[in-house]
Amino acid sequence: MEYAVEPIVPLVSSTDGRVLSDGWGELLFRGKSFPTDIDTWREWYILLQDLVPQALQNFSKISINLDTDHCVDRDILRAVHALRGLPVAIEWTERRKDYEMRDQKEIAARNLLSLRRTCGFEIILDDIGAGEDNLGRLCALGEPDGVKLDMALFHKARVDRRVRDIVCGTLGSFHALGIACVVEGVETACDLELAKMLNADMGQGYFWSMPQTRVPERRYVGDQSPGIGVSDS
Repeated sequence: MEYAVEPIVPLVSSTDGRVLSDGWGELLFRGKSFPTDIDTWREWYILLQDLVPQALQNFSKISINLDTDHCVDRDILRAVHALRGLPVAIEWTERRKDYEMRDQKEIAARNLLSLRRTCGFEIILDDIGAGEDNLGRLCALGEPDGVKLDMALFHKARVDRRVRDIVCGTLGSFHALGIACVVEGVETACDLELAKMLNADMGQGYFWSMPQTRVPERRYVGDQSPGIGVSDS
């Protein structure tokens, strides 16, 4: 089980109210393939109790990813709740099968809002413009603390003016609500200029650094956290 930390960099002045953090890093699972079984993911989220404090030695805030399955799993939620008191943001990621899980998205949103209320975590809506979600997660969640534009959509905006106009309008809609916007996949100086032209608040990608994959020491945890309000329905 390997991991990496990738920086997320402000593109506008930190005095702008939309910038989420000047020292933000995303802690990413890295491996030959993504796990398909929930037990492996449970082990990963327990491991974050070691990895997040380590990463915070170099960043002022760390974000972690949860998809809809993770947001409704009691063991995973307990492991995440154990990070209470740390400057953590949760990125709710899109998955193809989310299109078939409308009821679960509502439950996941309630659980994320409970984490924001009880632990002080920021909730970031990840993968805007990817898959078949059709903004269902946004409607379920209400108003997130931030959003992240999917890398594939940003890369299409490199070469397609219509896509650029759509992305610019989408980010403008979020800005009108006071929601910070992060663009993924900034890889070149031209990408950086495009992200600024689209009025993104922050950027993420290989332009700033190539994440180094690391292998953590394994540990096993019994009781992770006393509890969190978890919705099953």
